[in-house]
Amino acid sequence: MGGGGAASPDRPPEVLAAVPASVETALAIGSGCAAATAMAPFILTIDRAVTEFAAGRSGMFTALRNATSDILMRPGQVLRSPALWMVIGVYGSTYAAANVIDEVCERAGASKQQHTVVKLAGVTAVNMSAGMAKDAAFAKMFGKDSAVAAGKKASEVARRTPLSMYGLFAFRDVLTIGAGFVVPQLVTEMLVQSTGMDSGKAAQTSQLGSPMFMQCICTPVHLLALDMFNAPKATAMERVSNVWRSCPQSTLTRMFRFLCAYGIGGIMNANLTTWHRRWSMERYCDDLVKAGPSQQERKSSGSPFLTSHFVQLWMDALDPLHHGLTEADLDIFFAKADVNHDGKLSEEEIIRVLNDSFGDIPAKRKAAHEMVLAADRTHDGMVSLRELKKLLNGS
Repeated sequence: MGGGGAASPDRPPEVLAAVPASVETALAIGSGCAAATAMAPFILTIDRAVTEFAAGRSGMFTALRNATSDILMRPGQVLRSPALWMVIGVYGSTYAAANVIDEVCERAGASKQQHTVVKLAGVTAVNMSAGMAKDAAFAKMFGKDSAVAAGKKASEVARRTPLSMYGLFAFRDVLTIGAGFVVPQLVTEMLVQSTGMDSGKAAQTSQLGSPMFMQCICTPVHLLALDMFNAPKATAMERVSNVWRSCPQSTLTRMFRFLCAYGIGGIMNANLTTWHRRWSMERYCDDLVKAGPSQQERKSSGSPFLTSHFVQLWMDALDPLHHGLTEADLDIFFAKADVNHDGKLSEEEIIRVLNDSFGDIPAKRKAAHEMVLAADRTHDGMVSLRELKKLLNGS
């Protein structure tokens, strides 16, 4: 779930024309909602606990225990609660927006820079509007002056919500989206270039770590926003004391929360996206492949219908989280994959790559053969670095 889109070209235009945009949009939304639903119980537990702890209603451990107990002992009640569906709505809409923007930018032929700007702006707008509404609702539901705890009407509590709280939530959300969608790509490139780490492992490490460590900045901002609601007449020093009192425990707890939300959830969304893109290409381009030229003709024609699926396999193996490939990434990948250092990749070496990227997948030998066939321009049954770059550059 990269922030800037793939640096290498997208699928051929003929393939995009064959795959209905409506189908891919529906699959993109479904992937985002599925990832969000899987992570929602963990996010709800932590959000509720942090809100109650910041309001002084209970200790952090007690709040976490109570929230976890509700999910385990009263799952039906939790499933019917507005709080859970608010969380699913926030993260489902965020992931869905990111996925749909990826699809639109690919079909529009947007550059990497355009893709980055549109994705950051669009995802931030969706997440910010949904997230601020959810957090304000949580402050009323689980905060010091919740309608139940204080015996007040919801309209009375709503009138007390300060605009400064929304402003702080907005600032927090900009940092959070950057950590989930933009920073991982930068960290991935740094890890690959400075340590020589495999690009797939670097992408996973950065996707897991960036949202977590951004909470060292975001959590104090979040707690200050909640204090604006819980203690509207507090002095500056009282606010500092209130935030500091709960900051260490809240930061550690929210680090785990964002490990779920944008770390594990981000990887899950990326894997679902990879799956549905591959499925749609197989489903809608299969007839075109069958109607295409023979295998011998394929070697000279370079038909996009016949090679697109295997270009996608190369992309998935090289860049599993779709953070975007650089020339340095390809050089490092090739050097590691070329175990006998002959300057070319054999089918056996590509099978090793598939094992590292996807595990023991069925028909991997056939996939490796077709991946070689898609890139091999000298017809020697091997893939050189130059041939791989030409394939991925669409030249």
